[in-house]
Amino acid sequence: RYFAVVGVVDAAVARAGIAYARVTAVWGALPLSAEACALAGFKGIGETRPALAIAAVTVLLNVCLNGPMIARYGVAGAAWATNIAAALGCAAALALLPRRGVRIAFAPPSVRALRRIASIGAPLASSGLLFSTVYVALGRALSSLSPAYLAALGVGHRIEAMAYTMCEGFAVGTATVVGQWSGAQRPARARAAAGSAARVAVLSILPVLLLVALCAPAAVRLFARDTVVVTAAVSYLRIVAAVFPLMA
Repeated sequence: RYFAVVGVVDAAVARAGIAYARVTAVWGALPLSAEACALAGFKGIGETRPALAIAAVTVLLNVCLNGPMIARYGVAGAAWATNIAAALGCAAALALLPRRGVRIAFAPPSVRALRRIASIGAPLASSGLLFSTVYVALGRALSSLSPAYLAALGVGHRIEAMAYTMCEGFAVGTATVVGQWSGAQRPARARAAAGSAARVAVLSILPVLLLVALCAPAAVRLFARDTVVVTAAVSYLRIVAAVFPLMA
C-alpha cells in the first residue's frame, strides 16, 4: 500500500520494494534500533571515536555482504545484509561500552527512565516522522510527473547525505559539550559552546557546498546514466546545496 501511495506503478519495482521493506520491518527493527542506542552510549560519554570505528566496520561489512546476499535473495538480500551488519555492530558496541566505564545490566525496563527517554526523544522522533511524511508526499508528486524524477531524488539524497552526515557529527559533538556545561550548572558556557559550534559548522560546510555545486554532474553519473535522471538530480543538488549553511 505504501508504494501505491507513493505512486509506484511498475509491478516489479513494487514487489522488490515490498520484499525489502518486509525484511527490514520484521527482522531489522530490533538490530537497527539496538545498534543506534548502543552507539549513542559512546556519544553520551563524549567518546565518538569508538562509535565511528564501529560504524565504519559495520558499513564495510554491509558492503561485503551485499553482493552474496543480493545474489541469493534479490533486493531483499540488501536488507538482510544491513540487518546482519547492524546486529554485529550492536554486539561490538555492547562489548566495548563496559570498558569505557558504562555499566550494562540486563534487567526489566524502568518506567521512570522510559518516561524520561520519551520526553527527550519524542520531539526528535516526531521530526523524523514529519520528514518521512513529507517525502511520501514528495515521492507521490514526483512519480506522477515521471518515475525518472523519483529516481533522481533518491540519487540526490545519497549525495546530499555527505553534508547531512557532517552536520550530524557537529550536532552530536555540540550536544555532548552543551550537556556537560549544563550539567555543571554553567548555562553561559553552554550557550557560548553552542554558538561557537554553529559558526564552525557553517564555515566547515562551505567547501562541501562548493564541491557539490561544482561536481554534481560527475557525482550523479556515478549512480545513474539516464539523461533525465542526471539532469533532475543535478538541479536538485545545486538548489539544496545553497541551504547547506542553514542546515549546519
